[in-house]
Amino acid sequence: MKKKHKTYFKKFVFIFGFLNGFWLAIGFDPRKEVIGLIFRYQEFFNPMIIFLFGILPTIILLTMLYLSYQKAKFMGIGAVIFGFISGMLILTIPIVSIILLIIAYILTLISVKK
Repeated sequence: MKKKHKTYFKKFVFIFGFLNGFWLAIGFDPRKEVIGLIFRYQEFFNPMIIFLFGILPTIILLTMLYLSYQKAKFMGIGAVIFGFISGMLILTIPIVSIILLIIAYILTLISVKK
């Protein structure tokens, strides 16, 4: 049972929530960089592949939200949101960021199905 909480926290709250917030906090948008790299060499790709790379981030976001909901319902999505906000605040207000990450972990403990 304890392993499910840790796995959910690592995969969804920390990687999906916190790290995405951290990337935004430092001003780096991985999606923009990958799309820019692809469009730089777009004459070598099929237009359908370019279209798929354009909608891929939205598909990944929806898939992650769906999986998060399946594993932990709305409290789990709340934990991911707290993780995201924590990542955004890590550089400006680290104490609040750590407190939000602890709240996200507590929500994870409460919400993950047994």
